[in-house]
Amino acid sequence: NALHAWGFAAPSASAVDLALVRRAIRDEEKLSLSYRDEAGRASERIIRPVALIYYAETANIVAWCELRQAIRNFRSDRIEDCRPTNLWFKGEGDRLRQVWVDGWEINAAAVGN
Repeated sequence: NALHAWGFAAPSASAVDLALVRRAIRDEEKLSLSYRDEAGRASERIIRPVALIYYAETANIVAWCELRQAIRNFRSDRIEDCRPTNLWFKGEGDRLRQVWVDGWEINAAAVGN
């Protein structure tokens, strides 16, 4: 298999160490985020990260958000601080990834695909 990428490289996100995120996904450790949404509104989140998606512009963390009680995507370029919590969600990662995938199917059905 080969990996191909087109466009520009994603700018590095100085506030988030993606190696920390990958480790948290693997170890099923919750992370604490200081996050700004697209309108610039700040919030503090505790997340259960389940996937990391790389786009040309940024990397996105897919996670269960404890504040919203739902799967959310967090753009790495909007994260102002990211810290490990020493709190765990052991054994939940596969189930949460399935919730994420099931959301794709719901959205595809909603648009008639």
